[in-house]
Amino acid sequence: MLTLLFIGIFWSLSYASGSALLTKSYTADERQSARGKGELFPVLGLALGSLTAGPFSEYINWSAQMFFVLMFIFLTMIMVMIDWKKI
Repeated sequence: MLTLLFIGIFWSLSYASGSALLTKSYTADERQSARGKGELFPVLGLALGSLTAGPFSEYINWSAQMFFVLMFIFLTMIMVMIDWKKI
């Protein structure tokens, strides 16, 4: 239960900060298109993740799943650290 609570909190914070960055990152002409794409891709990611979670969990054990999750988290952290000055 605590893990789900943390997931919800961090998802909310990430989504809010991403939306704030979206409004600052683009020019006024690009902003409308970027907002549409910014709303579409998270929903597509959720749908894709929901559809693949069952088969993925059935064929791969929890240790391997945690490895993939941590790999994506560290990759994201590295990308943010590289572009930190631009943000």
